[in-house]
Amino acid sequence: AQLPPSPDAANAQRPFPRMGTLDGPSLKLALLRSGMFTESRLLSGTTDAGQDLKLMLRDWMRRLTANSPLGKTLSDAVDDIESAQLHALDPNSGREGLALVLGFADAPPVHVQIQREGGRLAPKDAPWLVNIHSDSEQWGPLWLQVKVLAEQRVGLTMWAERETIYRSAQRRAEGLAQEMREADLDLVAFRDIHGRRTDEPEAVPPQGRLVDFKA
Repeated sequence: AQLPPSPDAANAQRPFPRMGTLDGPSLKLALLRSGMFTESRLLSGTTDAGQDLKLMLRDWMRRLTANSPLGKTLSDAVDDIESAQLHALDPNSGREGLALVLGFADAPPVHVQIQREGGRLAPKDAPWLVNIHSDSEQWGPLWLQVKVLAEQRVGLTMWAERETIYRSAQRRAEGLAQEMREADLDLVAFRDIHGRRTDEPEAVPPQGRLVDFKA
């Protein structure tokens, strides 16, 4: 769906980071602006309608005429965000962690899943796994898994279908380790695999609506 022209249209992409300049701090900010943490950020006074996806969608809903088809799409999108929030908090959901889709202003969306290794029955000191999947024209299908260990130690595995991307990652492995050291992280293992990931974690049932803000 496409939003109607509005004085706020230029600000509609503000919650979405740009893939071309993505780094750790901007990724953290994208997670905070995803709508999953709206209420907690409102209580702390660290968000507004122009910086939070759920608040922004609600603001657009108020601007639309009654019975607008786009209003129904936006309402469904807000419902999906809130459903995901409740699912993440439900102790009986069978999962421990978080799954969401991050939108970008200049690239296709990225699927992110955060969970403990071993699932809900894992010990409290078990490593956390961050699984990321994207598929873009520039990079092709990519899968990343970050294993977060104790004392700021991490392991990284990457699967790339395109041989050029696989070779590029091999060449940049040493530079990646250096960049992580500068961020006070110790890269203890890095695996670069040419091909599709064959052991993907169980997918969360697909939900959500994509709204084109390029009015």
